Amino acid sequence: NSIPIDELGLEYEVTPHRSASDVVVPPGDGVLVTGLFLEGARWSQDSHSIAESASKVLYDLLPIIWLRPARQHQQAGRGGGGTPGGTTYRVPGV
Repeated sequence: NSIPIDELGLEYEVTPHRSASDVVVPPGDGVLVTGLFLEGARWSQDSHSIAESASKVLYDLLPIIWLRPARQHQQAGRGGGGTPGGTTYRVPGV
């Protein structure tokens, strides 16, 4: 499958895996991202969302995130509307 670059987007899924050794079979498409941390929050496996951090715990390791290519118009409402790491906008010349 090929996607034109001007239509390329990303879908993501937070997996239940906490380390690369937990992954038995790599995905057929996309990449697995490890080593991301939350500061002042934690990932709740029960609710599959960000939750309040545990007492006196500043950083929490995120589970492995699976990023896979998708057409931009296919992303809406399918766990890929925004980027899991946030978005930074840069204005040229500023």
